[in-house]
Amino acid sequence: MLPLHDKKKGNGFTIMVSGSISLGFKGPIWIWVKETAEQRQENAEQLQQENSEKLQRVAERRQRATIPGTAEFEYLQALNRNIDNYNAHRGPNEPRRLHRRPYWEFGEETRNRSTGGGMDWFLYRKHVLQERLYPFIERIQHETGRQCWLVEDNAGNHIAAARMDSEAQVHGVQRIPFWPPNSPDLNKIEPCWNYLKDSMAQYNFMGSSEETKERAREALRIEWERMPQELIDRFCMNFHSNLMQVQACGGDNRFNA
Repeated sequence: MLPLHDKKKGNGFTIMVSGSISLGFKGPIWIWVKETAEQRQENAEQLQQENSEKLQRVAERRQRATIPGTAEFEYLQALNRNIDNYNAHRGPNEPRRLHRRPYWEFGEETRNRSTGGGMDWFLYRKHVLQERLYPFIERIQHETGRQCWLVEDNAGNHIAAARMDSEAQVHGVQRIPFWPPNSPDLNKIEPCWNYLKDSMAQYNFMGSSEETKERAREALRIEWERMPQELIDRFCMNFHSNLMQVQACGGDNRFNA
């Protein structure tokens, strides 16, 4: 989030933006704008359809799990054989006895949207991951032949979107595990936000009207396009040296203090 302040009046507003970078590449950005009533209804219908399809698949898989010869039945039988074998041979210091798994082992998570507005997991998945980031990663892999790994911070909407996303594997996207809470932030894109904050300081946005916010969003798009690729590449290369310094400091990222 990029805060923009009207210094004379002491008020301002914040812009929520997502972007992506890689060594040698700058991806597209997406700037959050409050949904219209029509858009929110459309998204609600899309999610309802998605959840309905999941529940239908779950019911079908659970039904097949009771029919000998199906893949679900064989999977469940093999799982319970392993559990029985573990229970029969576990030592006195082993964890507690495991229970056999019933047919409802098969399931898929469904999730509702946030009621607080903002860039929730659904919008992040739809407009950032699926519409922009995955095609960006595919382009890099196609043009360079190298495997890309997706690095995201542990923001709640990122974590939820990853759990609810089914398209990452289709696009050949590999994720780095999310940073644990309170860990050193080594995400390579963080210096880009500092650069943008400094770049946006040259603009004089008065007040916080919708017109002013739209001018700010357009200025942000311009500054993102102006950001030199050489600078992005330096941010990317610094990641490795910073990571080694964190390791040398026993996990502490205050090595520049």
